[in-house]
Amino acid sequence: MSSETPKCIAVGLDLGSFMARVAVCTDPSTSTPPAVVSNAQGHRFTPALIASEQEEDEANNSTTPSYVFGDAALRVLQKRKKDKKLHQYTIQHLVNLMADAQDGDDENKKVVAESSKEGVSAFFAQLCTMASDSSAVAPENLRIVLSVPTVIHDNEHDEELDAAHVDAWVETVQKGWKSLCPKTKSNKKKQVVVGLLTDAAAVCVAHGITDLTNKHHQKQYKHILVVDWGASGLTLTQFRSCGSSGMLQQVSSQRDTSLQASIFVNTLAKHVASQFERKNKFPSGEVFENSKARVKLISACETALKTMSNSNNANAPVHVTIDGLYEGVDCHIPISRPRWDMLCSRLLKSAQGTLESLAFQGDAVLVSGSVVSMPSAKQVVDKVFGNDSYYKGLSTIPPEEAVAMGCARQGAQVLELLGDHPQVDIGNMSKSPICPKLSLSPISLGLGGSTNGGSDDEAANMLAVLIDKGTPLPAHITHTFEIHSNGEKQEYGLYQTSPHEKLVAKLEELPETGTVEVQVELSTSGTLSISLQGGPLVRVGAQ
Repeated sequence: MSSETPKCIAVGLDLGSFMARVAVCTDPSTSTPPAVVSNAQGHRFTPALIASEQEEDEANNSTTPSYVFGDAALRVLQKRKKDKKLHQYTIQHLVNLMADAQDGDDENKKVVAESSKEGVSAFFAQLCTMASDSSAVAPENLRIVLSVPTVIHDNEHDEELDAAHVDAWVETVQKGWKSLCPKTKSNKKKQVVVGLLTDAAAVCVAHGITDLTNKHHQKQYKHILVVDWGASGLTLTQFRSCGSSGMLQQVSSQRDTSLQASIFVNTLAKHVASQFERKNKFPSGEVFENSKARVKLISACETALKTMSNSNNANAPVHVTIDGLYEGVDCHIPISRPRWDMLCSRLLKSAQGTLESLAFQGDAVLVSGSVVSMPSAKQVVDKVFGNDSYYKGLSTIPPEEAVAMGCARQGAQVLELLGDHPQVDIGNMSKSPICPKLSLSPISLGLGGSTNGGSDDEAANMLAVLIDKGTPLPAHITHTFEIHSNGEKQEYGLYQTSPHEKLVAKLEELPETGTVEVQVELSTSGTLSISLQGGPLVRVGAQ
């Protein structure tokens, strides 16, 4: 009997606003992309939905909620009966509701949160089962990196992903996973969630931005923009690399909720409904107002848009086909790509304006989300960021699956770092910080030179700006410059260039001629340290 410890498998879990995706990864390098797992229906995504209805318990004279989730929830909603009241929730909404209900006074929230815990845990158990079956390992050997929504910091929003919400995400995944594992003492102590990543950060990991062994690593790409255009809207997140550490800092983020994926789907659904009504002489607006028909329309239009996104033939129309859409009448409406471009032209124009207003100047532009997979939406992004100088990411990463793949790759890197030693409790990493608010530099620092007669507070020649005002802290900059002998002795130093110019520190014991390497580090507390020619960092003082 072998005494070897079973190998753990890294799993990336992308719980989107409406769709969940699962990816597994055994190779943390970018040479082999993580594998996205298909569900029992053969789809590489699972609806992150729960449908509930109240069931009468005549024996106890009470009602209990009955839940179905995933594809089953969609089928129940499509076949709903008029005499039954169904409630539809997204998994993301329910998990956040559980966190809010702990300290809130809203009794209705508490009732919904408490009654939905079993359904949410069962949903996560299904996702874990998919990962376990696809990788042929026992559920107790899964280790999950979970994606969480990107934190928004702009003038209109100031979202925080607080500890209560993080704990709610981890707890529900943990509960679903434990329901699959043998009830042993060792499994009771294990934690399945080994890391958390925001959606935008996961996209960077998927494309190898944080992989220092990859030729497209973050040392080449210091400023990265992630365009995440999916169910929650058009989210633009900017990152800045942290030197050679392989880490990223979130500089800014903004979201346009008027460009959500559901708005594109509803646009197509309303058009199909109007064509169906005209063809079959139904009153205008009657079909889309019918809840059962509307669910069927939206589901069929989502499928049609996915087909359009994956089609290589721009001239071939897609067909929206629904059996018994309304009053037993079948629907079969063709949609050409030019017609679709015309239907969503207003939305695309709005998106182009949002992208152009960012005025991004950087090194890499990465895309993710279901909407950006559509040809017309992709053309808008390419039009704004079509410069060949931008790194556009790995071609093996589909935009709609980038988050799940990035989480899986991060999990594989964690497992590679820690190894398979049973004494290491990798569950402790589940409390990792999620893109906290950044400390920004209040001043600009530059390298300058002056002659002997010059004022200490004024540089005759400003050679380079090393740290811009607003740079995320801590900042570590390395810069080289040449000293040329021209008959006059030059003195070099670090100068504050904004909000006003003054000398911060003189650089002493420099050669008369040659190349000089200077390293500057500014901490979050404002401590400035300097190193010359690769020597140790010497603290100058708090700024």
